[in-house]
Amino acid sequence: MALKLKNKSGGGKSSFILMIGDEGATLAQINKGGVIRRLFAQSPDPSHTGGFDEILSENPSAPITMLVDMMDQSYVVQTLPPVSSLNVKKIVTRRLQKDFPPDDIKGYIVLGREKTGRRDWNYMMVSLANHATLQKWLEFTVERENTFKGIGLIPLELQSFTTAIAKALNKNNFEWQILVSHNKVSGFRQVVLRDGKLIFTRMAQPFGDSQPDVIAGNIEQEMINTLEYLKRLGLQDIKSISATLIVAEEIKNFLDPKNIKVGDCNFSTPYEISNLLALNEAAQAKDHFGDIVISAFIAKQGKLVLPLHNAYTKKLADLLLFIKLEKLFVGLLILAFLVFVGMTGNDIITTQDKIDSILTEKTHISDDLNKAKAKSAELPKQVSLYEDINMMDGLFNRKQYDALEFINNFANTLENVALVKDFEWKINDPLKIDSKEDKRQIHIELNLHLTSPTEPKETYIAAASSLIDRINKKFVGFDVDKTELPGIVSENQEVKTTLDDSSTIKEEKLIDSVKVTILGPSDKKAGNKK
Repeated sequence: MALKLKNKSGGGKSSFILMIGDEGATLAQINKGGVIRRLFAQSPDPSHTGGFDEILSENPSAPITMLVDMMDQSYVVQTLPPVSSLNVKKIVTRRLQKDFPPDDIKGYIVLGREKTGRRDWNYMMVSLANHATLQKWLEFTVERENTFKGIGLIPLELQSFTTAIAKALNKNNFEWQILVSHNKVSGFRQVVLRDGKLIFTRMAQPFGDSQPDVIAGNIEQEMINTLEYLKRLGLQDIKSISATLIVAEEIKNFLDPKNIKVGDCNFSTPYEISNLLALNEAAQAKDHFGDIVISAFIAKQGKLVLPLHNAYTKKLADLLLFIKLEKLFVGLLILAFLVFVGMTGNDIITTQDKIDSILTEKTHISDDLNKAKAKSAELPKQVSLYEDINMMDGLFNRKQYDALEFINNFANTLENVALVKDFEWKINDPLKIDSKEDKRQIHIELNLHLTSPTEPKETYIAAASSLIDRINKKFVGFDVDKTELPGIVSENQEVKTTLDDSSTIKEEKLIDSVKVTILGPSDKKAGNKK
């Protein structure tokens, strides 16, 4: 039957911490940071868990977290190769499956990477034996309406608990920290931290003799054994250790720090630790055990260092996460809808004003369109006739067919870089051209002599190219053709030259003549530039 250690009602949002061990379980109800009810049960048998059932059923919306302080726990630190973070997780998963029994509840913690050398990964692999007692407690927990938050292992969770005590006592400058807590559900739990990280833990079962002095002597002997073992893990100076022991007042009175021989030693009762860490109502003055104090502290932290699940509770956790995400999504949709409605409501008047303005503008545009239609009715109906007249005007444009006008335009393109050696002008009567003949009436051929200095060659080539560009731009609407351009670069990257055969020694000269042919106007529509 459940032993009710304290009963106090309280409103508001609650949570439950179920701490189980080989000797039973405690259940603490936490509300607004304080413990309002706490119970103990010897086993998960229904005859012992009636009190648990009662308070859990009274608070079905309060989540429950399980803390395990049993013997069969394994902690193995592994050094893994410096692969990517994704690949190293695959390696860890394979190691967990290989190194631990398949039924164990397993997990891991990333300890970080080496700062030098290959920068190997350091992982702590954790395993909890899934024996019959644990299975019964899990069945009891998940059968309740309360949301199951996961399994936490006491040695891992005591890392922050030990660090908080050291900080509150101003003892956090020690490299090594040892915590011993006398727990009702398990016995004497030891954890050893080095630089705030768990490196060793062990459990001492309750001693057979219940005399306080005998228990104190056994605790001191266990501490001496632990110190000897720590020397194998790198401990060099026992003065670098700070130790905290949480025991009942009568045991505390028989403990002697001289027998433990560490740098600093603190003996405290659960009540004193509760006050030190400001854990409201977590312990009474005459309490003997640290279970509820530890539970209250972990509840105050808000989350577990390593939440573990078996296959069934993992599915429950995934379902809970899905429901939370679904609620979040629906909430966001509702919020977005409300924002949209609010913005739409604020814009109704402005939108109506815009509509009125658009309608007014539409009326003005319609009036302008009607006026344009009235004017278009006055225009000639035979539009094609006017197009033909306009085309004939273009054909007989005097300036376009005037040789003097052409010579004037062409002279403007020369810009003192060339002379016209000879010039031939031909013009055909556009009304006498056969349909199969070339429709371009004007045929002009010019032989040009380049007068630009031939050195440097680059300047000479640029001047020739620029001349042809000016001719093309000047006679838009005409087809301009030319012979090989003076100074064009040949395939072997040399400037093309001609040889003077009359000289005794053949001398290379740049080509300085070009023949230009201009035909037009072409069929494509273009205007004349002057």
